[in-house]
Amino acid sequence: MTMCGIDIDDEAMLAQLTEHRKRLRGMKDLKVPLPPEMKSDLIEQGAELFGETRFLDMLIVAMSDKGSDELAMYVEFVDAVIGSVQENGVAGWLFRMLWDADLAATESLLSDGDDVDSIADLRGYLVDVCAMAATVALQFVRSDEQATGLALLLLGGKHDDALNLLLPQSNIALEPESLHQVSVELNRQRVARDSTGHAAESNAVSDERLIAEPDDAVSEDDAGDRHLALPERLYVFDASHVIRSYRLLWQVMHESGTMPDQPDAWCDRDFAYDKLVSVAGLGLVSEPLDGSLENGDAETFQQSLEILESYVDCVRAHGLVRLPGYVITTIADTMRLDDDASIGESFDRASTIRRVCFDMAAVMLARVPDAVFRRRLALDLVSLDIDRYFSDVDGTDGGGRSA
Repeated sequence: MTMCGIDIDDEAMLAQLTEHRKRLRGMKDLKVPLPPEMKSDLIEQGAELFGETRFLDMLIVAMSDKGSDELAMYVEFVDAVIGSVQENGVAGWLFRMLWDADLAATESLLSDGDDVDSIADLRGYLVDVCAMAATVALQFVRSDEQATGLALLLLGGKHDDALNLLLPQSNIALEPESLHQVSVELNRQRVARDSTGHAAESNAVSDERLIAEPDDAVSEDDAGDRHLALPERLYVFDASHVIRSYRLLWQVMHESGTMPDQPDAWCDRDFAYDKLVSVAGLGLVSEPLDGSLENGDAETFQQSLEILESYVDCVRAHGLVRLPGYVITTIADTMRLDDDASIGESFDRASTIRRVCFDMAAVMLARVPDAVFRRRLALDLVSLDIDRYFSDVDGTDGGGRSA
């Protein structure tokens, strides 16, 4: 993916941040309980700036008590963001957030290998920072191609590539030697990840691929899919081959199976994993499927493959852009809570739906050919605005936070 000089509208974001801070301070001065419409407006504004992440959760908690410590912490966070954007630009702020989150997660993994909760929390923080950065990219990067390309890297597990793109224009306050060290480290991470030669391939379905493979995207085994439109055909082709690849890898790793005499790219685990992320996103399917392949959990492995097979069936029957609606509503119905559900159960449900929306945003960014359309769909999904998503798919107007 080539994106030289990402054009981010720093002034637009800074204006929204400043207006947000002004409203927050006005809220603190009120002598009466905060009107519901003011709460709603503040949360909408916070979601546009920081995405559906823990940073927005900080504001939502603060809304319950406008004199709380949470509100002071949130205002302090907004002030810090404004200062960073003023000094280093949006690219510099995002670079620092991503770099610090990645460094903390990596150091925790190296130093606290047995502390599962600590590692999971820091990995979760990194996911939230990536989701926030993707939301910012979709909102404030001027070019549709650049916005969707950067967001795909962030939501598709390639934040180190995103860091490489942001670094040249981040204007961060580093000495030349430190800047060089950061660049070297990012390159080292990329080379290590791409050592197989396959993982470096972009998940995005490029215009060149759509032109170059109109008839080759379906094998003889899949000839029944030739009636599908090209994005659906490519999705079915890749997802079906991912399923076959993981079954083969399972046999090789756990059932004394052997690789074909002339293995192709699909026999490479890194290549298959990249394609897996492009058809399912990072979370609901990819993590348990790849993890169970590694640890030999046959039940989780089979369940994950069955979920992916249901994705293929949905795309075949209803089309690519209908997949997120199917997945999100299925998860929401499956995790429907009773009236007496605990706060923990409610939080788990909300967190799962968020991750699923991030997954589906990554799939749309990787698979929808038109940059304007995929940008709109991805922004709907990372904003958890499912009503707006359905409206955009159907070509009608709609809106409101609805998940």
